[in-house]
Amino acid sequence: MKWMMKLARQTCCVYTVSAMLFLLLNLAIKGSLSNTYINARSFLLVFVFALFFALANLIYTLPKPSHGLRLALHFVMVVGSLYLFLYLPSGAGTATSGQMLILLLITLLYWLFMGVYLALTRTIRTQKTQKNEYQSVFKK
Repeated sequence: MKWMMKLARQTCCVYTVSAMLFLLLNLAIKGSLSNTYINARSFLLVFVFALFFALANLIYTLPKPSHGLRLALHFVMVVGSLYLFLYLPSGAGTATSGQMLILLLITLLYWLFMGVYLALTRTIRTQKTQKNEYQSVFKK
């Protein structure tokens, strides 16, 4: 039950942030607030993307499989869901070369953001371990 609540909470967070980003992107492209909307089909596809993204995050936090396997699963789920549920249904590019270029761009952005995330978490983790815990001088 705890796992399902965590999945629901992360799905809602990712859905809200990604929907707001798409609305802001739409606003930036149109240049005004008139006719700035996302249709219902697109909102539902953003929800499916958010669900897969949250599931990938939960899989990444599991302790059992190796870090490399968890990272590979996270990569495949995030990039695959972004490509399948957000880019392909939009019909923006029909040429195969354009679709491959977008997939390459998504992959590059994923590794850029994941590299920053991994560097920050490693820095925070090393700072936590370097702190000396209080040791009593008056040991028995």
